[in-house]
Amino acid sequence: YLALQNQIDIQAEEPLVALCVNHTISFQQAKNGQRVFIDGHEVTEAIRQPDVTNAVSAVSKHAKVREEMVALQQKIGQAGGVVMDGRDIGTAVLPKAEVKIFLVASVEERAERRFKENQEKGIETDF
Repeated sequence: YLALQNQIDIQAEEPLVALCVNHTISFQQAKNGQRVFIDGHEVTEAIRQPDVTNAVSAVSKHAKVREEMVALQQKIGQAGGVVMDGRDIGTAVLPKAEVKIFLVASVEERAERRFKENQEKGIETDF
């Protein structure tokens, strides 16, 4: 999200690492679910837009970016009282988590679920 907002090349590792180090991500519980903030600005919906989602894979390929993000996720997890989802949360991020739930779904099922989520939020998405 920040890379796109700041027109930073998502193939360039060092500027992406700088974004990780120089910005603060926080969360707040709300009636309608968890809200996400970067430097105090709410980005809950913005980080789920198709352009951001499409950039995630390229950004996550950078080893140093992954190191920074895993460290942040571990810090959040150590505080307790959190539910995290993602491909490597139970293996790389929180391998000793008190509770782990693994869901398995086909690519088609995951795509349909994301499509429906986006429709409900008014985000234009192709299926």
